[in-house]
Amino acid sequence: MIAILIMALLSLLTWRALDSIERADAQLKEHNENAMNLLHALQQLERDIELRATVELAMLQGSGEDAAGTPAAPASPANDAAAAARKPPATELLPPSLRVRRNNQLPFHFEVIRAAPAQPGQWQRVQWWVKDQTLYRAAGPASPAWPLQTPGPDDKVAVLDQVKEFEIRAWEPGKGWTPLPKTSASNASTGLEISLVQRKGHNDQRFRRVIALN
Repeated sequence: MIAILIMALLSLLTWRALDSIERADAQLKEHNENAMNLLHALQQLERDIELRATVELAMLQGSGEDAAGTPAAPASPANDAAAAARKPPATELLPPSLRVRRNNQLPFHFEVIRAAPAQPGQWQRVQWWVKDQTLYRAAGPASPAWPLQTPGPDDKVAVLDQVKEFEIRAWEPGKGWTPLPKTSASNASTGLEISLVQRKGHNDQRFRRVIALN
């Protein structure tokens, strides 16, 4: 009887140890999977920003249409005089290919006009936003002509879940990190700060990445 009791106790201790190891392994795998998903999301967002249009966007917009696709007004002496009388435009904080919007439906909406990697000489609109604690990305069709088509509902891809916050701030030289959107600035931004807050279990985890704007 004593031997059976000892064997039962050893078996119980062994089972508890194995169960603890199994649960720790499952938690570690879940943590690694979450970390990889987050890393992929940040890498994709950074890639989109790196591929943003620069001089190409000015060439596209200079083709006779404005950003909304409306034909530009023909040049005339009156138009030239009116343009000369206007005040010089304020410095834009962000490059023209980066845009941030906020509204009642989407508290933060980030759009990039970027080169299409698989289609040289073409560009596309890429949008990022959070809705119902899910981070989404949508890439519109590539095109060599302006205006570029806005991504549709079928282009939406869920990138990360349990996202409580998604924010991007711009570094304004002489003033520091500036919340977006902001158009008028004393100097153009030289960097972006991407921050994400993800809910995991009972804890909030904050992640931050800084990207230089050359």
